[in-house]
Amino acid sequence: LELVRQATAKDKFYVPLVSTSTPPSMDDVQMVHLAVFGWAAKALAARAALKMMRDDQLGAWDDVLAVHRLARLLGHDPKFLYQYTAIFVEEIATRAGIVLATRTSLTAAQLRELSGKLIALGPATDIVRAIDEGETRFFGLGEIMLASRGGGIRGISWGAQKRNEFYLDYNRMLRDMN
Repeated sequence: LELVRQATAKDKFYVPLVSTSTPPSMDDVQMVHLAVFGWAAKALAARAALKMMRDDQLGAWDDVLAVHRLARLLGHDPKFLYQYTAIFVEEIATRAGIVLATRTSLTAAQLRELSGKLIALGPATDIVRAIDEGETRFFGLGEIMLASRGGGIRGISWGAQKRNEFYLDYNRMLRDMN
């Protein structure tokens, strides 16, 4: 958990997209690793509760802020599933923060400092960016590439004869989609 907390202090992280099909397709990209982020958030929130019960209020808040930072890291990725996971993680952080705020006895100055740190993090997600730059765009580009290889769209095979009946400028389509 301490490694996870330390990792949330980083500016960004990267997990490559790996397709299991040939040719590669966004339909086959596995994102099972996203569940790990939810587990990490829950574990940090639980550790924050444990620290609170041991009267380590600042340590508890440090873990809650780490969960908020984890949500921000996830929110930097434009893919919708990352945005959705960031919302889930942010909800965990918010609920843990409410418990701490109502059950700890920090001074007004300490609460202002914590509030300032939270505000400085900025918003957790950007769903508009996810639609513009994330899977929606990737899926569209993938479908154009699949069609250019004769695979049709969404698995509808046109075959070489049907494909040659009309000309499509796939490079222009890819440029326009991008």
